[in-house]
Amino acid sequence: MQFRKSMISLTAGALLLAGAAFADATSASAAPASTTDGTAITVGATTDGSTTGDPTDGHRSPGECSEADFRDDSRLGPRKLPVTGEVGRELSHYQRTGGEPVQQFLDTWWDPSARSGQGGWQYPPKDGYLINPDGTPQRTVTSLTPGLEFDRFGGTGGNFASPEGTKYAARAIPPSNLDSTTDPGSCNYHAYRVLQTFSVYSGAIRPWFDQPGYGQQYQVVSALIPGAPVVDPVSDALPIQWLLDNQLICSTTDAAYLCQ
Repeated sequence: MQFRKSMISLTAGALLLAGAAFADATSASAAPASTTDGTAITVGATTDGSTTGDPTDGHRSPGECSEADFRDDSRLGPRKLPVTGEVGRELSHYQRTGGEPVQQFLDTWWDPSARSGQGGWQYPPKDGYLINPDGTPQRTVTSLTPGLEFDRFGGTGGNFASPEGTKYAARAIPPSNLDSTTDPGSCNYHAYRVLQTFSVYSGAIRPWFDQPGYGQQYQVVSALIPGAPVVDPVSDALPIQWLLDNQLICSTTDAAYLCQ
């Protein structure tokens, strides 16, 4: 497991140009395809060979995730993924285990001893940024201005996001981020629009979870936003929820904070 991670880290620099090109193309594809754990397949097909929209699997439309998980394992995300809409575009050609066998993927990235034995993903160091030779993350302070739109696969308690349209594979996050316990069909997708200028850290995403990465990520922290509380003294993470509550952003997907 450690050898595989070391090899991934060593190749990260070599992938810079290719990865950057991949990230630049994240919003260019207009022909989404459904996905598997190993290979991309054609629009309308699914991981178990059935068609999208199969009512027996709780897959309500081609634009939604299924309620059932792949191999009935929540770590692997929804069994069926959307092929239409914004989420379908961002998931086009996504391979949930990066083409690796499922067990090898889990052996590499899942730590069964984490969280007092409950298990958890092994996330990259330095908040997932590429790392400079001196060990510091490759990140800059970026101003997000009114009208800019970004999104994330995760709830409002998190503090990482990406420009809207960034491919899921370029975000290098685990397949479980597509699961939602309250609205499975949404694929845990939430999109936002900036209302007031504020600053974040931003930078290219390190390849991880057998995904190519090199998309851009935004990291919201208290230190960069005047008047923001210190919610987490260790990481300085400032939840997306605080931005919503203080009307720095609105949501383009969630009714409670819907943009007017």
